[in-house]
Amino acid sequence: MSDDFTNKLSEFLIEDLLNEDSNIRKVIGIYPGRFQPAGVHHYKTYKWLDGKFDKAYVATSNKTDSSKSPLSFKEKKMIWTKHKVKNVVQVKNPYVCEEILKKYDPNTTAVIYIFGEKDAGRLKTTKADGSPAYYQSYEKNKNNLKPYGEHGYFIVAPHVSIKVLGKEVSGTRIRELLGSPKYSDDQRKKAFEELFGWYDEKIYDYLTKKFATLFENEEIFEGFLTEYPNFKKFVNNIPTLLSEISSIASQGLPFVDDGPSMFYPGKSYEGYTNKRAQQLGYDLLDYVVGKHGLGRNADYREWGKYAGPVPAVSFYPAGDIDAKTPMNQIDTEASKTAHQQWVGFINGVAETAGYKLVDFLGSEKSVRKKDEQGDEDLKSGNTIDTNKVEDGEEIDKGVEGHAIKEVLLTEGGAAGHMSHPFDDRDLTFADLKEMIRRSLAGELNVEKEVTEKLDGQNLMFSWKNGQLVAARNQGHLKNAGAAAPNVKEFESIFADRPENIRDAFVGAVTDLESAISKLSEKQRNKVFKEGERFMNIEVMTPATQNVIPQNVDMLVFHGTQAYDSAGKAVSVDSDGNDITAELKDSARMLKGMLKQVNADVQKRYSLNAPIVVELPKSKNFGDSFAKYSAMLDKLKKKFKLKDNDKVMKYHDAWWRDLLNKQQNKTKETFPPKVFEALVGRWAYNDKSNKITTIRMDLEKQPKLKAWVNKFDKENLVKQFEENMWPFQFIFLKLGAEVLQNVKGFVAAGGSDDIAKALDAHVKTLEGKKLSSVESPDKFKKDMEKLNKNLARLNAIGGSKSIAPTEGVVFQYKGGTYKLTGTFAPINQIMGIMRF
Repeated sequence: MSDDFTNKLSEFLIEDLLNEDSNIRKVIGIYPGRFQPAGVHHYKTYKWLDGKFDKAYVATSNKTDSSKSPLSFKEKKMIWTKHKVKNVVQVKNPYVCEEILKKYDPNTTAVIYIFGEKDAGRLKTTKADGSPAYYQSYEKNKNNLKPYGEHGYFIVAPHVSIKVLGKEVSGTRIRELLGSPKYSDDQRKKAFEELFGWYDEKIYDYLTKKFATLFENEEIFEGFLTEYPNFKKFVNNIPTLLSEISSIASQGLPFVDDGPSMFYPGKSYEGYTNKRAQQLGYDLLDYVVGKHGLGRNADYREWGKYAGPVPAVSFYPAGDIDAKTPMNQIDTEASKTAHQQWVGFINGVAETAGYKLVDFLGSEKSVRKKDEQGDEDLKSGNTIDTNKVEDGEEIDKGVEGHAIKEVLLTEGGAAGHMSHPFDDRDLTFADLKEMIRRSLAGELNVEKEVTEKLDGQNLMFSWKNGQLVAARNQGHLKNAGAAAPNVKEFESIFADRPENIRDAFVGAVTDLESAISKLSEKQRNKVFKEGERFMNIEVMTPATQNVIPQNVDMLVFHGTQAYDSAGKAVSVDSDGNDITAELKDSARMLKGMLKQVNADVQKRYSLNAPIVVELPKSKNFGDSFAKYSAMLDKLKKKFKLKDNDKVMKYHDAWWRDLLNKQQNKTKETFPPKVFEALVGRWAYNDKSNKITTIRMDLEKQPKLKAWVNKFDKENLVKQFEENMWPFQFIFLKLGAEVLQNVKGFVAAGGSDDIAKALDAHVKTLEGKKLSSVESPDKFKKDMEKLNKNLARLNAIGGSKSIAPTEGVVFQYKGGTYKLTGTFAPINQIMGIMRF
């Protein structure tokens, strides 16, 4: 662990928390968690909070259990105190922290919680009626904070990999390292030091003894089985018991949905439990809840306002609807009424335990649309009408075969590859739906702020031996940039290039060297590691603009990439630590460093981190979400897939279907080995399945052999495009719609300028004659490309859907994705016969 973590977290927030118009006089940061135990990574997070806000606290409860939470509050505070952290407060509810907040004025104090991704994902920022919930994203509201009496804010802490004894660990793993007898005392001491960043003999002895009890229980259980062999027999008899239970339905009994209410209260319950006690070798002396007709057992059904247990498995209709059964004692048909009953019940339970519920975490989604009583707005998560697809937008009637394979340009270098959502076939259908929902709801910034995908030229540079070096090929990346050209050498490389390109790139490296030379050696090494890491930037200038008009000279950082001695990209450092997040955050960090020394504006260019844009909620959210979801559902149903199935499963099924159709057509059958080899080669692009080997294995199937040979040479690309097009259509169409609402693009002109330039270029291409070009074959291919992309552009909305940008970049589950809309086909058209 290093101080890099502090810097990485710092980049999540703006430098000035308080703006001029705000009533906020104090901002406090709260770091809630279980901390079982609090390691050095937790301390780094707190250290950042303590330095960034007016006051920072650690909030944790006294809740314990024997496995995941063995440490009490007092024990956890002991460890935090050793970390030299004093503001550790015991709270009942880490999502509320009333014990801390009551010390501050609710009208002038803002509160910001820092959560891990999992905990933050449990918070809802919108109520069922569409109004803002109590918790709001800090990133979306950082310039307009409200006091904690009105809103609380949260920010997602990036995951930090911790390696102890050379392996990444979790809380469970840490407790195992310190408590399990399979580790020696020397190993435990080393693990202790790596985990906490210090060594204290008393705390070491205390924790190892504490955690050792977790593993002693395993030995106790084994001893229990030895002492009470009947219990082991009972466990082994569970399959028979399950078989007996499953036979109840065949006996015509109304207890299929069995549970406590099946025979409780009553003599059946008493007899059954006594029998089970005897099987375990015990004698049953009494019933804690009282015998039949006496005590708690007698008023079981009279559960009152919120006294438990509930006389049903659910407040919602269960078992025989409209009929009371042992498992359905609540007379409720409408889901809205059921939800209201549940809210009343659970509020009472919370109050009894000393809690106050502030958010129901999306439970209102369980209310069926038909029970909304006239509310026509489609709520996220409700059932959608799979037939609700606008005319002309049926995905199987789009522009068949018009895929965008040729426009999926690798963003390369340190930026990493930004995939379209349809590129990542490891995503599930549920993931795609959630991406669509976030895009339309204005929530693409849930994990990280949304930035503009710029239409500039890429350049990579680093700092080595006291000077800036640039990389134009992989050879320049080898051996920590040993052969990478410096500014003077770079200028020579570009000497024969067109003047506008030469001046743009040479000016870029000149300004970069001037700016970075102002930093300290420690700062430069933090970013570039003496040539081991290269920063990817985008050169933006009117002199070299592509499709999107520009009127500024700007260099935009896109993060660094680390390389090994062979010039291959790596995501771990020399010690094996994952540095992915650190590399991505380096752009923001470098921008901050340069701004601090007033070096972010140079002779020609201004130097910037990625351009953050604002994506509001779509005015047609309900209809649009239903439309795109219906398109996905149609694809899913084609091969009887489920929401949690990966998109790759669709593609796998699509290619298998194609092969099966060919078998039916030729009346020949692929050998199983060949069938799987073709699926691997065509669906998964696994070229280890050699076509020569496949042909040899089809000697006895001459028709199939001839078809495979011709298909692989002539039709594979076209079929691949046909397979991909439905997914591409959905997300290009979505991108075109969403980009219309984005605010903050840097383009000089608007959509009309791009449309006019496109129209002029198309007319020029269409005006050319076959006899006027040097290569007739290339001309024909260019015209085919033109017609294909014009059709694609019209399919996703035409010129009216053009936005003045290449697109936006966003994060989803740690991956980087982009929405480009109409830019993809426009870029292809503008590139035809242009140079």
